[in-house]
Amino acid sequence: MAGNILFTLGEVQQRLADFEGAVRTFQTLLTIQPTHSDALNFLGYMYAERGIRLDTAEAYLRRALRCDSANGAYLDSYGWVMYMKKDFRAAREYVYRAIEAREEDPVIFEHMALIEEALGDPECAAVAA
Repeated sequence: MAGNILFTLGEVQQRLADFEGAVRTFQTLLTIQPTHSDALNFLGYMYAERGIRLDTAEAYLRRALRCDSANGAYLDSYGWVMYMKKDFRAAREYVYRAIEAREEDPVIFEHMALIEEALGDPECAAVAA
């Protein structure tokens, strides 16, 4: 119960642009429930989006994927960290797996377009977009 409340609070804080508050809330949640995979994913993706603490983001996302290796959101988040770390081939591998798992999410296709562009394949980038 407390985990759900903290997760929702962290989501709201992030959406209200209270990055530091969201980080504190998700970290608190992870001290209570270290395997809360949604919190691991959310926190890792938040760092990746800002291009900060990328090794920490990768570690959080690896933990989330250990909980659910087929989760499209987690795969996309991990791929996005790889993109931010400029490991574009690994990024493509994980985001392709995310597309297979959650093809309805347009953010994943946006990520794939950026990855393909970074790899120098504008045709694939145009199709992914």
